[in-house]
Amino acid sequence: MISLFAFGAFNFNVSANADTLTSGYFTYVLSDNEAVITDFNELIGGKITIPPTLDGYSVTKIEDCAFEDCSSLTSITIPDSV
Repeated sequence: MISLFAFGAFNFNVSANADTLTSGYFTYVLSDNEAVITDFNELIGGKITIPPTLDGYSVTKIEDCAFEDCSSLTSITIPDSV
C-alpha cells in the first residue's frame, strides 16, 4: 500500500527503460529479483510511505541520493523490508 499526500495526479504506470523501472512516483532497478529504489519524483511533497513491494518485487534497499532533490517532502515512512 502506498500513501501519498502530494501535489498532482498519482498514477501507477510501469515502464522499462533498459534496466530501470517505474511504479507510481518511484524509479527502481531489480537486484536479485528485489526492488532497489533509485529515484523519486522531486515534484512530490508532503508525507510518503514507501510500499513493501513495487510491482510484486520486495523493496529491500534505497540507493543513496534517491530523494536528493525532494525538498518538499516532510516525512518518509520506510517498510521493515528495507
